[in-house]
Amino acid sequence: MKPIEYKKLLNSDKWKQTKNQFKKNKDAYKCWICGTDKNLSIHHMSYKKKLFFDFTNLVVLCNKHHYLLHFENGKKDIHKNFNRVKEFKKSNEMSHM
Repeated sequence: MKPIEYKKLLNSDKWKQTKNQFKKNKDAYKCWICGTDKNLSIHHMSYKKKLFFDFTNLVVLCNKHHYLLHFENGKKDIHKNFNRVKEFKKSNEMSHM
């Protein structure tokens, strides 16, 4: 998806409704990686347009982990996928053992 198209979708009423519904329907609206309930955002695991509003394509992340997911070595990469999220979660669980 092109960046301009992505921005349009993020600003759409449909996304605002999806986001609000997603927040209400989540049993625990917490970061999927560390479990905090502070400074949260919703991350798309895939940027395919057909999945944009699909709850199964969304994961809750705190701002810290959302940032880490998208930035590597100071460079933004919006195409990090769900495997990267799972890697972060696994490394976070290992550091708490």
